[in-house]
Amino acid sequence: VNNAAAELAVSSVFEGVNSFGIDQEEKKSLNGDPTPTWDGNTLTLTYSDGGIIVAAFNSDSTSYYNPLLIADVEVTNFTTSGFKMNGSFKLSLTGIMGVDQGPSFNIDITETLEFKKDTITTSWTGKRDLVWVEGYLDLADLTDDVFEISGSSSGVNADGVAYSVVISTETPLRLDDCENISKGIITITEGETVMVLDFGDGTCDNVMDVTIDGVTIYDIEL
Repeated sequence: VNNAAAELAVSSVFEGVNSFGIDQEEKKSLNGDPTPTWDGNTLTLTYSDGGIIVAAFNSDSTSYYNPLLIADVEVTNFTTSGFKMNGSFKLSLTGIMGVDQGPSFNIDITETLEFKKDTITTSWTGKRDLVWVEGYLDLADLTDDVFEISGSSSGVNADGVAYSVVISTETPLRLDDCENISKGIITITEGETVMVLDFGDGTCDNVMDVTIDGVTIYDIEL
């Protein structure tokens, strides 16, 4: 659950920077929240719950066609799934948009991200590759955007136990307009224990199946 919350938080921050920062279109709307402001090449997203995301771009050409585009992203008290996220990462455009393909991105977490909820504190670090597979032809419509996410990472859960994570390109996570991850498989290794988290077939819900050392436990709620 701690890892799923971290995955969703990082993906949600990416969505905000992508929607309001790339191309400086500012067409897409997240129900009026956040409020985007610009200072030179730096975008600030201010959320009504107090969360702030600052994305400093390396160019004034924040375009899906700029192969050198990079943003240094700083996150302060960004809230999702009840967790407040703090930390920073580098967002890079790794593949430009074509006629029949969406752009691709890399998230490199240069400093460990921290998540807090009540008395719970967890941490998370690693890299993620994102491919925009649907919705990139209509930049004004946020609801049709679909991203596939893969990569590796590591974290420390609420009990202070370290774990490592692999998301294969064969079974990437699906990020769409669902509040939770709706599809994909994550493999988590904790000591000698191997857990496989299956988020389903793309149906929007808050449930995942967990297999621990070959034994499947169904319907774990996030």
